[in-house]
Amino acid sequence: MISKLGQLGSVMSSIDQKLGLRKFVKYLTVFALVVFLAPVVLFPKKTIKETVKFVLEISNEIESEKMDNRDVVIRELNPLLRELRAETCADRVTYYEYHNSIENEAGVPFKFVDLVQQASKMGLPEISPRDNVNVSRFAELYCDLRDSGYVLNTGRIDFFYRYPGSSEILNGSKMQLFINIPGINKPLGIVVLEWQEYNNNMPWNSIVQYGYREGSRINSLMGRLTN
Repeated sequence: MISKLGQLGSVMSSIDQKLGLRKFVKYLTVFALVVFLAPVVLFPKKTIKETVKFVLEISNEIESEKMDNRDVVIRELNPLLRELRAETCADRVTYYEYHNSIENEAGVPFKFVDLVQQASKMGLPEISPRDNVNVSRFAELYCDLRDSGYVLNTGRIDFFYRYPGSSEILNGSKMQLFINIPGINKPLGIVVLEWQEYNNNMPWNSIVQYGYREGSRINSLMGRLTN
């Protein structure tokens, strides 16, 4: 190994003396450019086509890995929703995910939500798929969720006047708890707990605390999709 390094040193010294190291580097750079650019010059269409094909293959591979990871995360989300429903005695818990996340200067979102997961009590039918619900329809609810972390409806008559359009992500329930899933830089989604009938004896403080704590677990899980 030492002898090879010595030989390399001798070669470089000889080049420096006869040609000049700086000039040698220039020649070497030109040679490398010729080697790499020759296919483009001689076979431009073929080279560009192969390059595009290579880039698309890499892109598809990355996208496939993302989708596989997403499937795993969504499967792991369901047990968390079932646990949250059982502990709070909710009739249904749903998770809506934001996409196309853009806001105007007033903070009103130009985005949509998709229903991606749900957990319902036995005997209560699952709701049908619900995609591309325009968040601007419940902008007031979105803004309060973003600012305070949760919104609770204990059955107030004025709730739907204060939050018009919130029924877009509800299913005929009388009481609800909405929990913001904040992500790191922008909201990821909304967890909605629903109760089908009024109940004046609900331990709301405990439910909110538990729901908020479980919301943090869901936030950590769903945050894996943004890493």
